[in-house]
Amino acid sequence: MDIGLAHLDRPFDYAVTPAQDAEAVPGARVRVRFAGRLRDGFVLGRLARSEHDGRLAALHKVVSPEPVLTQAVADLVRRVADHYAGLFCDVMRLAVPPRHAATEQAVPGPGDGTDPAARPALPDQAPAGPLPGYATGAAFLAALRRGSSPRALWQVTPSATPAADWALGLATAARATLEGGRGSVIVVPDQRDLQLLKTACAAVLGPRSFAVLVAEAGPAARYRAFLSALRGQVQVVIGNRAAAYAPVRDLGLVALWDDGDDLLSEQRAPYPHSRDVLALRSAAAGPAVLVAAYAPTT
Repeated sequence: MDIGLAHLDRPFDYAVTPAQDAEAVPGARVRVRFAGRLRDGFVLGRLARSEHDGRLAALHKVVSPEPVLTQAVADLVRRVADHYAGLFCDVMRLAVPPRHAATEQAVPGPGDGTDPAARPALPDQAPAGPLPGYATGAAFLAALRRGSSPRALWQVTPSATPAADWALGLATAARATLEGGRGSVIVVPDQRDLQLLKTACAAVLGPRSFAVLVAEAGPAARYRAFLSALRGQVQVVIGNRAAAYAPVRDLGLVALWDDGDDLLSEQRAPYPHSRDVLALRSAAAGPAVLVAAYAPTT
């Protein structure tokens, strides 16, 4: 529930009426009455009965039956809030974009692209990338293809084309993860880096095999990218800080470029850093980790 008070930072029980039963699914957006005011919230779960002894107030309204808050992301939000001594609702604003009703209706729903066989095929010919040139790079890619979850720090050696090397490396890691049947989240600090990564992913994965999730893209574009990952139409999401929480299905890799960049630190409370968000996500869900930089932090 969207209440910015620390002593109320916990779930609350509400009754679901028969008319709301089909739409009040875990992850759905709802409106509830709390202390005489209507508040926004999410359904975290459904139980047959509550531990509360008194009479439960009913949900005021199901705003949308779209399950935008997955259990994995809800767990991550709680971990990030606890790690930074913040509130669940504050981190939630960073993780789940505001609803854009027109986009929600326009983006194909379940059954219209979530079947893995319906996803765009990977290009037959793609750049090999720089990772095989490093001592354990080929073994790292092979582990991703096997479905393993290695963790690696890649200190990038500048080459004749340093601007593109790291981006190709992260894109090939995402491709290896896809070939193993899992998805990836790749976070970069700024728009320039994102453009390099976007170009590399288009060459290695194909232009329709990934989504770009950035808050600066605007409400419709951000929500469209979010839904494409949520509904399983893409399994690779790239972007800035907003992408760290992307609801990618079967997550197998989280990757980060230049972890020392100040732009990776959120400017709003509780000020989480993308490096720590991805580390917490890996600890909870078990995906592989790849942190790349010319000069990584300690």
